[in-house]
Amino acid sequence: MDNTMTDNVFSLKNDEFYGFIHTLVGQQIVDILKFQSITSTQSLIRYPNIFDIFNMKCSEPDFLSIRKTSCLELEDGQFIVKVGLINNLNYLLDFLKQQQNKISEDSYMDVDSNLTFDFINKHPLLKNLVLWYQRIESEGVTNTDKNGFLIDFINTVTNNLTKSSNHFRYSDKIKDFALSLYILGGKLTYEFIRLNIPGSLPSLTMLTTLISNSNLKISEAEFRFDQLQKHFENLNLQYAFGSEDATGVIKKIKYDSITNKFIGFPTPLDHGVPIKEYYHTDSLDTLKLWFNSIDKSSLLNVHMIQPVQSTTQNTIPSPFLLSAYGIDNTATANDILQRWWYIFNQCLQRNIRIIGFATDADAKYVRAMRLMSGFFASLPNFPVHQHQQAFTVKLKSRWPWFFLREQQLLLFFQDATHLATKWRNRLLSSTAELRLGDQSISTNHLYSIIDNGKFTKIDHGLTKSDVNPKDRQNFSSCVKLTSDDLFKILKDNVDTQGTLIYLQMLKMIIMAYIDKKTTIVARLRSAWCVVFFCRIWLTWIKLKTFNTTQFSEKNKSRYFITRPAYLSVEINAHNLLYLILPVQQKQLPPQSLHIHTFSSQACESIFRNTRALSGVYSTIVNFTVHDFLRRAQRLSLLNDIKFKHLNDRSVNNLVFPVHYKHRHDHQSLATQSQREVDLIDVEQIITEAYHEAIDMLNGLEILNLLNDKNVLGLKPLSEYVFKQLNSNSKMYDYSSQLSQMDDGEFEIADDDDDDDDDDNDDDNRTAADLNINDGFSSNDDYDDEDEQDDTRNLINTTREEFSGMKVFNMVQPHIEHSYFKATINDDIKYIHKQTACWLLTGEKIENLTRLVFTGSEGIQFQFTATDPEGKITPSDIFFTIIDDNIIQLMVTETNRYANYRWCAISVSQKSKSTLLNFHRLLLAVIIRCLVSLKGGKTQVGLCPGVANIQCCSCTTCKDAAACRAGGGTPHGGICPGAANIQCCKGGGSTPTGPGTSKPINTMLTGLADILRGAGLNVVEVAGWKTRGHGMMSSVKGIIVHHTAGPATGDFPSLAVVRDGTSSLAGPLSQL
Repeated sequence: MDNTMTDNVFSLKNDEFYGFIHTLVGQQIVDILKFQSITSTQSLIRYPNIFDIFNMKCSEPDFLSIRKTSCLELEDGQFIVKVGLINNLNYLLDFLKQQQNKISEDSYMDVDSNLTFDFINKHPLLKNLVLWYQRIESEGVTNTDKNGFLIDFINTVTNNLTKSSNHFRYSDKIKDFALSLYILGGKLTYEFIRLNIPGSLPSLTMLTTLISNSNLKISEAEFRFDQLQKHFENLNLQYAFGSEDATGVIKKIKYDSITNKFIGFPTPLDHGVPIKEYYHTDSLDTLKLWFNSIDKSSLLNVHMIQPVQSTTQNTIPSPFLLSAYGIDNTATANDILQRWWYIFNQCLQRNIRIIGFATDADAKYVRAMRLMSGFFASLPNFPVHQHQQAFTVKLKSRWPWFFLREQQLLLFFQDATHLATKWRNRLLSSTAELRLGDQSISTNHLYSIIDNGKFTKIDHGLTKSDVNPKDRQNFSSCVKLTSDDLFKILKDNVDTQGTLIYLQMLKMIIMAYIDKKTTIVARLRSAWCVVFFCRIWLTWIKLKTFNTTQFSEKNKSRYFITRPAYLSVEINAHNLLYLILPVQQKQLPPQSLHIHTFSSQACESIFRNTRALSGVYSTIVNFTVHDFLRRAQRLSLLNDIKFKHLNDRSVNNLVFPVHYKHRHDHQSLATQSQREVDLIDVEQIITEAYHEAIDMLNGLEILNLLNDKNVLGLKPLSEYVFKQLNSNSKMYDYSSQLSQMDDGEFEIADDDDDDDDDDNDDDNRTAADLNINDGFSSNDDYDDEDEQDDTRNLINTTREEFSGMKVFNMVQPHIEHSYFKATINDDIKYIHKQTACWLLTGEKIENLTRLVFTGSEGIQFQFTATDPEGKITPSDIFFTIIDDNIIQLMVTETNRYANYRWCAISVSQKSKSTLLNFHRLLLAVIIRCLVSLKGGKTQVGLCPGVANIQCCSCTTCKDAAACRAGGGTPHGGICPGAANIQCCKGGGSTPTGPGTSKPINTMLTGLADILRGAGLNVVEVAGWKTRGHGMMSSVKGIIVHHTAGPATGDFPSLAVVRDGTSSLAGPLSQL
């Protein structure tokens, strides 16, 4: 090869380029390059992965010929490139890289080495740089390391400014800096800096390539065990804790062109394990079927792995995202068990020992934990504790207060932050009447302190929002409620001792599981003090006879914390103690005792961080499942960069900002040595915890009753509680179906007072805020596959042009898999799969709103009129109940555009779980309210409009006299109409009001029965049964008649059935 060709290698094109390649590596590489239209060295450098084409489906003869000569076909139909070709390509790329480096070295400007001082003084930048470099050199290596990145940054800028933009080069450190800036600041911030400091940062195209090549791509329902193994091997880790949690997402289907799958449907489970990339189809009809028959995912479930710090590390490693997928919350405790079993075994095969799992205190997670650990539950056909990797602890003596078996394969913790908020929420609950002996536990004590002019916020630190029951997940208020200043005020009042003790227990929960500075001895003592406090309290309630009318013997649950909270207290304390024993017996390292990291807060953290990854102008506060997967890849990449620069001393480290609250976290960690753990006397600590609980309750009538019943004492108390739990709460699982936990166990209440989304603070916004984007917005997650959601661009089959949509007559073979082949106007068209998702999606989620709960006083519905052009009639009302806590509602009104109008309905209810029992009534009332929006004042308990348009709270409304005449009883309630129209219980169906002599229209009453059967509330007013015609032979006949249907009796359109025609009202209006 002559030197002329090598010197000009980067300017070669077409035949000269192919001749050079043929000379260097042979004709086969040339054929592959020609087929892909790679005609120059620059084109090859930009896309070196020329063998990727063999993974695509293509039927062109030239392609098949090239693949046949270049690849080996396996028995399963897969193709692998021949080793010789791979070596040739690597040699070619290495050669080109050497030539690039040579050109880079030779490309420096030929600057006169004898620069004069006058020239330097003319350019202050040169002068300052010389002085700065001189100072760095004089201060030695330490300062050079400190300014290592800055030196590299300046060198990069100055070197690149002497070259053309095509020859800009960046070090790995600069690439890490660029990726971190892009992820943290967003696209606009990154481009602003890059464009104003030329040569400093790589282009967005290069960044996209770096992200794609990071091997951190996250696919839905994929468990990244191999990546986890590599991560652990690089960091020399062996032990870890798992966590699992879910959050609400925008319900939307998106197409992923990389995996050729549809994302946003609930992932089906196979023995509890989600099926990876399940929704794949090349049939548009199949996609239509999915849209019509499968609900979209309302939740995103994630699995995080928290590594246990190794002995050589100064910081605790960041959590690792193992898997993420959409769900519909139909999984059972048995599914969770099998999923944990799968994760444990897969990690064990990769030399990673999962110590246990943490979740929030959801009922199905509590059941799964109890079954797996044998906590008053058992799996007769699945003895997991006999696994060869199970921990086995040897107790010196029998502990009657300890209810876990000695063999445990996995340990479990309920998230302590959730437990703390559950403890707080029970105090704020309107249904609870917490009592400790003769002392009440009440928020009134807190309100009296806040409202007391004797105290200021400086004295107690509280605000009314800290005792607001609507804010369910306000952990910061838990910290305020456990301040020493507040305790001092409560202690000085003899009537607030019950509330004081209750809040002191809350503080102990925080100390035991959340506070990073707490020693393991203090954690153990605090955790078990709470356990004994609960056992004593619960036993007193069980033995106490409440004779006064103030208390009800039949329902003692109101006097105690909820069942999930109590079980979480027991489970956490038992597992904390059990975790210490394997460390003492050298089965686990002492670093395993960083209890504050063993929670589901890693899941909550990634939810918050992912929501924060949006453009500076973006108003999107939530994400779809597809959005999360893409953003999580960036977060994983950022965490890798952070950890590398914090722990790899061989590189000039980047410095990342740290919140002031976390600057000294590594210094404040309570780390125990093996010797300190060995000296822990468990029995002594448990005894101290029990006596501390006794001392706190001393002076109340509780201890006297327990003493009279011979259950006061560490052993008799624990034996009594064990007997009660063992007889009333035992669970078994003999098969795939779980036995349900006894809801009446120990007469403890369910979680009615804190039944809320885990991250409600992030999600409790109107859905209109979720997807609205500013005109200047640059949504970082938008790509060219996203179709604009504009219903005005719906495809009309009479059109021939589809501008703005990915609908084509032909597509390239290598992207054909991303398109559906469909017939439009008798022509074959190719519709992009994301465009198909847009076409099949119904109402935009932006036009829907969320139900706002206002407690037991009422429910408010917010709605938006969305048709300013007045093309849709007032009856176009879309009302959908999603689940226990979300209602979607869209309303349009003729010739009117009203934003955020309100209709409030007073409904007596105790919890959101009862909403579905009211939904039929609410539907009828809401429609009545919204259609009558012609003015008037909105009032709680009344619908807007004229006086006789009211909320209806009963299914039968009729004249009071007629109700009595028919044997019924008028009673209180709300009925539309005059004062004599009242709710009626019982009685016959005597027709009332004017026109009773007319025959009853049985077809109309039959239609009413059908509507009732469909779940609608039919309001009866005087004379309605005798309206219209009584001679129709069928319900179908009356519908056909009132819609001017054809003589054949065929039904007209749905709109006509609903609205009627201009000359005759529809049958529904007759009601």
